Amino acid sequence: MGINRCLKMADLYTSLDICGVEISVQLKAQSYGMLSTKLKNTKNKLENLIFNNYSGNTGFLLWLASYCITCIFQQTVIAKYMFSLLTYEDTCEPAIQQINISGIPRLVQAIFNIVTKKLKTGIIHYEMQFLSCTSNMDLHQIKHIMEKHRQKCNDNVEPAPKKKRL
Repeated sequence: MGINRCLKMADLYTSLDICGVEISVQLKAQSYGMLSTKLKNTKNKLENLIFNNYSGNTGFLLWLASYCITCIFQQTVIAKYMFSLLTYEDTCEPAIQQINISGIPRLVQAIFNIVTKKLKTGIIHYEMQFLSCTSNMDLHQIKHIMEKHRQKCNDNVEPAPKKKRL
């Protein structure tokens, strides 16, 4: 299995319906290459690639053999570069889930850990697709959806932890 399993632009949905909201998806940039866990310049190259494509994008898909690593960019007040990773194998369920990775170097290290631990290889071909997701929602609509989501989450929490969250 190689990187031929990745989505082509024709296969990528241009819009998705998430919680009743239409989200537009655009492929902004693509990159191909090789990752080597033994070469320092490979980490620097990947860090620069992410840094140069961070602005204006929502995240990326990184295809490695039978793995797809999805990364979501989360700019916050506290940290400019915050990321969440989900890694998918041949199954549809996420194999690895990491949230709140702070900084591009830590993100790249997390990716390299996946390559060495899961794929057990030092060199691998990759394809990276940077995506931008947008919607026509205004701030009021976003807050309303967030409140509903937060309320659903709190309904499933035990009383003591629920008090801490409120």
